[in-house]
Amino acid sequence: MSHWQNLTNVPEDSENNFKNKMENPEQKKSPEYKPSPDNHVPNPEMVEFFETEVYPVLSQLFEHRYPIAEVQQRYNQLATQITNRFHRPELPVKLSDVESKDNAGNNLLPMGCDFKDGQPSISLFVPTLKKIFDMEKAMNPEKHKERYEDSIVVGYLHELDHLAGGFIGTIDENLQTTIDHECLTWAETCEHTIKFFVETGREVNQSDLSFYNTWKKCGRNPYSKRWRDFMSNMYGGLKRNKGK
Repeated sequence: MSHWQNLTNVPEDSENNFKNKMENPEQKKSPEYKPSPDNHVPNPEMVEFFETEVYPVLSQLFEHRYPIAEVQQRYNQLATQITNRFHRPELPVKLSDVESKDNAGNNLLPMGCDFKDGQPSISLFVPTLKKIFDMEKAMNPEKHKERYEDSIVVGYLHELDHLAGGFIGTIDENLQTTIDHECLTWAETCEHTIKFFVETGREVNQSDLSFYNTWKKCGRNPYSKRWRDFMSNMYGGLKRNKGK
């Protein structure tokens, strides 16, 4: 199942976002998310979950109405950077009904990005997204929805950070290169996305908060040993079982 995110479409103004656009003219370009002709997923439960719990969150970004102006601005900046880098007006967003984990089976991977045949894309692993939703609900029944929705936005912008920076992994990429990419990409995500969730008092989940707190403790230096050690611990399992 795929959707196409239009990176250059300018949506109609609405009463709610008109003032914000006038104050932030660089936000005027806002991508649109629309179904592709091959729209099909064999698991109806996963489709329903995506349509009720994931897409409504992402659509706020795509339709230029996300409630945190700095996050919306960052999204639009990344969309422009991706368009300029790859010279493609649309970004395929592929839905997968496979639960994705790292090779060691330790970390859930809800999203990923790819570059193939000249076309960048993002994959959403819907069963993994649902599993994280269930975990958040079990840990914090009262505030799980806000935490989960914020984590979707953080995860999606993190993948856009990968694409905008050109830090796109390959199947034969060695571990050190993966860690190099994640050090630089998570630095961007922490500084330009997670920071604004924390500063506005949102319910940031433990995983995203651990990235942000470590980012602050290492002096916001993507080349610090502390930051690299943290990334090595987080992503070491990605290639641990390579070749087996």
